[in-house]
Amino acid sequence: MADFHDTIFAKATKVVPGAAFNRALEALYNTADLVYEVLLSPELAWAQFRDRIYPPFIRYLKSKDFDPVRPVGVVVAVFFQDRCYLVDAVDFMGILRELDGLTPAALDALIRQWLLDP
Repeated sequence: MADFHDTIFAKATKVVPGAAFNRALEALYNTADLVYEVLLSPELAWAQFRDRIYPPFIRYLKSKDFDPVRPVGVVVAVFFQDRCYLVDAVDFMGILRELDGLTPAALDALIRQWLLDP
């Protein structure tokens, strides 16, 4: 499998220097309803990142009345080293499906499980 970092980076619609994120955030809210920030550590494997990031992301989306399967209007700000990669949340969910080889039914089941877990 290709490095999942590269998969995330390739889905970014925009890359900004981390130090400039707050300025970019203001403009981002002109087009996005919600921005969710995550930290991508270089030493994490895909399974660690997935298990650490996706369950709380799914629960947060649900709490804000966004569809966790297709969170239209949401952007995920992925901070990695000195850059921030802005990824549409629909594409961020696509990364999960792609890297774990999930069918739509399997993704739905996984989301239901995460929503039930504390």
